[in-house]
Amino acid sequence: MKNYFFDLDGTIINSEPGIKNAFRYTFDKLGMETPDDATLTSFIGPSLEATFNKLGDSEFAELAVKTYREYYGKQGMFEAEVYPQILETMKMLRQAGKKVYVATSKNEPVAIKTFEAFKMNDFVDGITGSGEGKFTKTLVLAEAMKNAGASKEDSVMIGDRSYDIVGGQENNVKTVGVLYGFGDHEELKTAGADFIIENPKELLELF
Repeated sequence: MKNYFFDLDGTIINSEPGIKNAFRYTFDKLGMETPDDATLTSFIGPSLEATFNKLGDSEFAELAVKTYREYYGKQGMFEAEVYPQILETMKMLRQAGKKVYVATSKNEPVAIKTFEAFKMNDFVDGITGSGEGKFTKTLVLAEAMKNAGASKEDSVMIGDRSYDIVGGQENNVKTVGVLYGFGDHEELKTAGADFIIENPKELLELF
């Protein structure tokens, strides 16, 4: 395997506190009832556009995304921590001659700023996020593979949610589900992940 495409939230960083606080800020500012904690957790994974479009019309979704980013860009981005072993694993993959990329449903400029904030740029070869009409993991991964010049035979998608697994499948690449993020074994198994691992370093033994 030559090309490793990683999800960001729930795979590289535990961004749960910042994301949930940004959603709470959004619902509060828009005068809406804030969903319970379990529902907020379910919002982690899909793009903001996809989430808010399910809760209202396009005008509402546009305002909600803008409001969310008011909080997240100034504060929520920093309410996160890098998962243990993940950066070391990414470093070891690159030292072994592999290419390491990020394919995230997070807005691309925000994803890039996140990597800068946590000083992670030296661990990846490229970052692709949502925006400009690509709001599903399938489209984001397709764009990331195109940018990388990566073939489907030599690529794998790694993530913690069913969206990551389906995105990989729809791009005809191998998929790895991680159990330390926001998804669970049942979700990843049902989605059809080729492999399910408990910690990042297990990746080094798969291919």
